[in-house]
Amino acid sequence: MAKYIISAGSNLPDGLHRVEEAIVWLEEIGEIVSMTAIYSTPDSNDSTAAPYFNAIIIINYSDSSESLNRLLKSYEEKMGREHGTPQVVIDLDLLAFDGVALRPRDLLAPHFLKGLPMLRVK
Repeated sequence: MAKYIISAGSNLPDGLHRVEEAIVWLEEIGEIVSMTAIYSTPDSNDSTAAPYFNAIIIINYSDSSESLNRLLKSYEEKMGREHGTPQVVIDLDLLAFDGVALRPRDLLAPHFLKGLPMLRVK
């Protein structure tokens, strides 16, 4: 089983709840081995935009990274995510697995760097 690092975020007023729901769903598809508390960060592209609620989750998942990424994007769509709009219902990004960066630029994003020191074993 591989370990996958997933970033979760939402900038809606109920974004805290949206990220909590996503974490519960992630527990249904894999085993959460580490995660941060949910924390808030400003929008890195627009300082006047609503802040984001974020979390970093590490899960054990038994299938491929492609399979997991399809599940993440399917969940986003099911929750009402529309790319290209300022409202982010839920954003689930698969960043890395077993030490291999899939989205290297996201590993340097301010919201990820803020959360990284908060990772804790569940």
